[in-house]
Amino acid sequence: MTSYKITENRLSLKEIADANAVSLATVYRVINGTGKVHSPRHDRLRMMLGNAGYMNVPAPLAGAILLAVPPTLSSHAIALINFLRAECDRVKIDSVMTLCSNLGVELTRRQAIGVIALAEVDCPPGTPCVYLNLRDGARRHSAVVQELADNFFGMLCFLRDRGFRRIGFFDDLARSGATHFFLKRGSYDIEQLFDYAGMPYDPALVWREQISTSNHFEVCRHAAEFFVSQPRLPEVILSQGDVSMVTIARFLRERGVTAPRDLRFAACDDSLCWPLPDRSYIAASEIDAWHNILAEADMPIFVNRSPLEAMARMVLDLLQERIRNPEAVIRQILLQHPVEEVQYTPLSGGL
Repeated sequence: MTSYKITENRLSLKEIADANAVSLATVYRVINGTGKVHSPRHDRLRMMLGNAGYMNVPAPLAGAILLAVPPTLSSHAIALINFLRAECDRVKIDSVMTLCSNLGVELTRRQAIGVIALAEVDCPPGTPCVYLNLRDGARRHSAVVQELADNFFGMLCFLRDRGFRRIGFFDDLARSGATHFFLKRGSYDIEQLFDYAGMPYDPALVWREQISTSNHFEVCRHAAEFFVSQPRLPEVILSQGDVSMVTIARFLRERGVTAPRDLRFAACDDSLCWPLPDRSYIAASEIDAWHNILAEADMPIFVNRSPLEAMARMVLDLLQERIRNPEAVIRQILLQHPVEEVQYTPLSGGL
């Protein structure tokens, strides 16, 4: 009989069975290796049982996996790589980072057994590959991604539940990203989302201006002047990104408006919660601008926290599943962002 070590704060077998709408008998079949192979429900059951420590631990994989990355890395990407490497070390799997453009050469040279990609790659047929923080539109590969499109609506609900009603919105007119898709190319506009969240929408409290590295400070100064010129300050200023909120807060402080005394800040992104890219990933012309931004990062702010550590664990589980069973079902797992209040401090990044 197999003996299971019961650890604190983990799901029981009955709870896992209920979460997957299966019987305990089915759970035991999956544990013993006699569950269905081509079944998304049983695949999810295997993952939950493995994460809870009920499955027999398989032997470590023989060979290295490649972490395929683009030439420039965001703070989120760097944190994901760090979590991935730590998880690979924990399960005794060798990992090697390579540029996506060098993937074919590295696969041959290192005889890698699988790929985790942070950008689109062209994997040779038969090579197990899983996308991380990126959807595969063709559904050739499994993927673990953040549910970014729901961040704006989730943040509005969070603010509503805490009694905030007068919300100002800074729209930086970003040309890419899930928030841009959700608000401008999707089926909802900002006014509808406010309505669905049960929040009053005031178009007089919306400032729109396209932002870039070259005009970052000018645009944020315009936004700060706009909000402070209102007859009544908004209770919260909400933006898609937290970096612009830091600079807007700086210009508001110069005008005697501070958080949390006079208003609050909120952002659908938490880039400044993670180590920022070092100098090798940032153009020399932008380094001074980043220093100036981070020097002013002294404020409380509501942000959607990215579940990066959980994403790293899940993507490695999916890759191991694909390596051990090439016929496993292709899956795309979406993780939602909880909202938290954090305190940003000056120069807390990695420059």
